[in-house]
Amino acid sequence: MRISRGNLAGKNLNLQFPPTVKPTTELAREALFALPQLQERVKPGALALDLFSGSGIVSLEFLSRDCKVHSVDADRSNIRFYQQLSKAWQLEDWSWTASDVHAYLRRAKPESFDLIFADPPYDMPGLQALPALCLPLLRPGGLLIIEHRPELLFPHPQPEEQRLYGRSAFGFWGSAGG
Repeated sequence: MRISRGNLAGKNLNLQFPPTVKPTTELAREALFALPQLQERVKPGALALDLFSGSGIVSLEFLSRDCKVHSVDADRSNIRFYQQLSKAWQLEDWSWTASDVHAYLRRAKPESFDLIFADPPYDMPGLQALPALCLPLLRPGGLLIIEHRPELLFPHPQPEEQRLYGRSAFGFWGSAGG
C-alpha cells in the first residue's frame, strides 16, 4: 500500500494484515481525496478522526496533507503498528485510541473534529446508526465519510451524496454551519 499524495507521497506500507483488515484501495483513496468537498476541508491543522482505522492508510493520507489525526481501532496490534510507524516516520500529529468504536463515540466530546472517516466492517450490526453517532462530533462545516457496501441504505440521516468505487461506496454527510 502506497500513500498517494502530500508530504508522505510514495511511502509504502509493506505489511500483511489479517483478513479482517480491508484497507481502502489506492484507487478509491485517490478518488476520495480528489473530491472538491474533501479538498476544501483537508488543510493544515484540520482535525480528522479515523474510525475502524485498520491498516492506518487513510490516517496516513490525512497526515500526508498536514491534518492532525486521531485513529480509533479495537485491535491493539494495529495500534502498536501506528506507534511504531509514527516513531519511524516522525509523525507528530498522529494520536490513537485502542477502543471499540461505539464506546469511543459515546465518550467523545461534541464538535471536536473537522473530518470523520469511518471504514467499519461491512457486516457490522448497527452500521446504519453510525451517521447519527458521528454527526454530533463534527464542528460546523465538518464532513463525515463512511465507506460501506454499495447496496447499503441509510434510513436516517441519509447521505447527502454517495460515490461508488468498485465494491465500495462512500457516503457523505455534512454538519450544519461553517
